Amino acid sequence: RAIAKRPDVLLCDEPTGALDISTGVLVLEAIERVNRELSTTTAVI
Repeated sequence: RAIAKRPDVLLCDEPTGALDISTGVLVLEAIERVNRELSTTTAVI
Protein backbone atom coordinates (compact mmCIF):
# COMPACT_ATOMS: atom_id res chain seq x y z
CA ARG A 1 0.00 0.00 0.00
CA ALA A 2 2.78 2.43 0.86
CA ILE A 3 4.38 2.01 -2.55
CA ALA A 4 1.09 2.53 -4.41
CA LYS A 5 1.04 6.15 -3.20
CA ARG A 6 4.53 6.70 -4.70
CA PRO A 7 6.08 8.33 -1.63
CA ASP A 8 9.22 10.47 -1.71
CA VAL A 9 10.55 8.53 1.30
CA LEU A 10 9.91 4.88 2.15
CA LEU A 11 10.70 3.86 5.75
CA CYS A 12 10.98 0.09 6.23
CA ASP A 13 11.06 -1.00 9.88
CA GLU A 14 12.48 -4.54 10.03
CA PRO A 15 10.96 -5.64 6.71
CA THR A 16 12.56 -9.09 6.96
CA GLY A 17 12.45 -9.63 10.73
CA ALA A 18 9.95 -12.51 10.77
CA LEU A 19 10.85 -14.05 7.41
CA ASP A 20 13.01 -17.00 6.41
CA ILE A 21 16.22 -16.15 4.57
CA SER A 22 14.98 -16.81 1.03
CA THR A 23 11.81 -14.75 1.48
CA GLY A 24 13.83 -12.00 3.16
CA VAL A 25 16.11 -11.80 0.14
CA LEU A 26 13.07 -11.47 -2.14
CA VAL A 27 11.69 -8.64 -0.01
CA LEU A 28 15.00 -6.77 -0.01
CA GLU A 29 15.29 -7.18 -3.78
CA ALA A 30 11.77 -5.78 -4.19
CA ILE A 31 12.62 -2.80 -1.97
CA GLU A 32 15.77 -2.18 -4.01
CA ARG A 33 13.79 -2.36 -7.27
CA VAL A 34 11.24 0.17 -5.99
CA ASN A 35 14.07 2.44 -4.89
CA ARG A 36 15.70 2.28 -8.30
CA GLU A 37 12.58 2.49 -10.49
CA LEU A 38 10.67 5.16 -8.56
CA SER A 39 13.71 7.11 -7.31
CA THR A 40 12.32 6.80 -3.80
CA THR A 41 14.57 7.52 -0.85
CA THR A 42 14.52 4.31 1.18
CA ALA A 43 15.55 3.78 4.80
CA VAL A 44 15.68 0.20 6.09
CA ILE A 45 15.92 -0.10 9.87
